[in-house]
Amino acid sequence: MKPQRRDLTLLTLLVVGGLFMWSVGAPPGIAGVPGQGAPRRPAPPAGSSGSAPRAGGGSTRATPLPRVAPLKPHQVLVSQYDLSEFPVVRLFASVLDSRGLPLKDLSPEDFALTENGQAVSGLRFANPEVFKLPLAILFIIDVSGSMEGAIEDEKEAVRAFVRQLQPEDKVALIKFSDAVMVMQDFTNEHEVMLDALDHLYAMGQTRLYDAILQGVNLMLEERKFRKAIIVLSDGLDNKSSETPQSLVSMYHNDVLAKNQSFSVFTLGLGDQVDVPGLTAIADATGGKFFLAPDAGELAEIYQTILNQILNEYVIEYDSAEGRPGAIVEGTLAAKTAGATASADFVFRSPGLGSALARLAWPGLVLMTALFVLLVALTIFKLLRAAWVTVMVAPLEGKDFPIRPQTNLIGRAEDCNIRIRHDPAVLPHHAEIRLGRDGFVLTALDQSNLPLVKDVPQRRAVVRDGENFYIGQTRLVFHERKLARGRSEVDIEELIAAEVEDQAAAHPAEALASTPSSAIVVVGAHSGMTFDLVDNLTLGRKGCDVSLSEDKQVSRMHARFHCSANEVTLEDLGSTNGTVVNGRRLEPHRAEEVHPGDIIEIGATHIKLL
Repeated sequence: MKPQRRDLTLLTLLVVGGLFMWSVGAPPGIAGVPGQGAPRRPAPPAGSSGSAPRAGGGSTRATPLPRVAPLKPHQVLVSQYDLSEFPVVRLFASVLDSRGLPLKDLSPEDFALTENGQAVSGLRFANPEVFKLPLAILFIIDVSGSMEGAIEDEKEAVRAFVRQLQPEDKVALIKFSDAVMVMQDFTNEHEVMLDALDHLYAMGQTRLYDAILQGVNLMLEERKFRKAIIVLSDGLDNKSSETPQSLVSMYHNDVLAKNQSFSVFTLGLGDQVDVPGLTAIADATGGKFFLAPDAGELAEIYQTILNQILNEYVIEYDSAEGRPGAIVEGTLAAKTAGATASADFVFRSPGLGSALARLAWPGLVLMTALFVLLVALTIFKLLRAAWVTVMVAPLEGKDFPIRPQTNLIGRAEDCNIRIRHDPAVLPHHAEIRLGRDGFVLTALDQSNLPLVKDVPQRRAVVRDGENFYIGQTRLVFHERKLARGRSEVDIEELIAAEVEDQAAAHPAEALASTPSSAIVVVGAHSGMTFDLVDNLTLGRKGCDVSLSEDKQVSRMHARFHCSANEVTLEDLGSTNGTVVNGRRLEPHRAEEVHPGDIIEIGATHIKLL
């Protein structure tokens, strides 16, 4: 071999050898870059001896990466369950770490469940293609006067929440201050709800727990949804007849007992909130209480709630309970990273109706005896008839028939005798029922006793023609005792007869079949009077009757139409609507009104004269 060729060969071998040694000792990320040579090898599983063997048979000690400790479960929340395919039971559950953030990567093996004290096997996640429920979210918002500096932050937090929902998800809105109002019933037209949100203004006191009660009742009407209520308040309740304890009891008796469930998330803003009460409500319903020192944190808290809802696990199992109507008590636990957190749940197995039907025959004799007794009592009660007149003006009132059973008096929608125009009246203020000594008036709140004969009384027998006061409203009790020969009583007929008697005594008043004027009885403009003329407009700005101090009134809210024979009222498409005697008017459709009617426009109540 010639010297030049030998030198060239040696040089070539040196270059090739150097390249080979350099590639063997190359740092990670050079020779092994994905897409630029050999594919990336999977990371060795935990507990393996190290890296995979290198090409060429050599091996070096790999530098271990720092290990991140897995997050431990700190809290498990069961917000809802589904029994539509019982014995398959589906639980909606969140697993939160110590920071309150959801743990997202758990598997069915990380959960354990007991039912009536027995361990359950075969836990699995529900197939999202087979079982998928849209959301139904109810926002309950405090608009009392103390929220004035925070309400815009609250609106923006709710807007951001709603805009992340899917088109099939539903939303609703309730506001509360001195009164509770459903601003928007459940709808999947999200922009409609956001428009209602834009018309919230801060004023009045805090009727927090009554608002939660109304929200629970509204949510009970929704089926086939993953449901949650989000409540915000910045102050202590100073107007409600409900308490946290009564709400928790109601949730157990009226929600869980009907095999329904949903979570209530409660938010306290500032340092003047009922932390124990709001926490108790959240804990009892599978929700969570959040405390925000200032309004700037609301957006983050709302996002946390949405993340928790969206990251719920839907865990399925097959119940071993075969008895219809049986109470099932269970515990769901999350076990991972050496820690365990758990939550209890309870439901009644479906089929209670069939179980009760099998018990019907043994009780048939007892039911027959009770029926005979009820007939005898009914005959006695039908010999008496009564009604109450709620006086909305010195000489004008509205009559409500009194039945022998309980008759609730108050502002709530379920009251038999409803007094909407008086803010001093509680939702459930008193009741009247037929007792041994006659019709008995009983107070339902010991701090708000009715006045009977000008004396506060917890319980009193009322007689025909007697006046009594509920809040600031005067009521007149009427009773007619009938001859035993009559088998039926038409209370409305008796009321009509009484009206005829009064009309005969005051013929000039009887001729006034259409209203001619009005007076504001509740609201910032209380005491204002005005005459009714054709095309008279009411609103906050640029109207014949200006209600500028009521922020809940639209600029052009309503219009009166007057003729010789009738007076009608038309809602002009207002945001908060127009209500006549408790019934909301359909926008742009005039309806006849009469003397004595109470019209609600925003927070303003107007009495027609």
